[in-house]
Amino acid sequence: MTLETQVQTEPEKMQQQMDETRSGLVEKLENLENQVLDMVHDASDTFTDTVDSVKQTVGQSVDAVHNAVKDTVASARHALDFRHHVREHPVLIFAGAVLLGFACGRFSSRF
Repeated sequence: MTLETQVQTEPEKMQQQMDETRSGLVEKLENLENQVLDMVHDASDTFTDTVDSVKQTVGQSVDAVHNAVKDTVASARHALDFRHHVREHPVLIFAGAVLLGFACGRFSSRF
């Protein structure tokens, strides 16, 4: 090979190396892009799953609190239902009334 032939093939080799490097870079960038898109998609799915889980948990908590308040109100109403207690325990109510009357009579006779 002569010097002139070497000079002519040298730019061709450089062009070929640049083309190989360029195609290698393009391939690496495409792979990187796919990896980033997969990561974003996975993160999005995870976030959506987390939001759904939080919504479900909050909904269950609201239902639990609602039921607890409802039960508490029902218990308070039952505890303060004087007519029900009179029907269920008339002897105790009568005895209590007699004792209260006796105590009031004793207390009022001192003054």
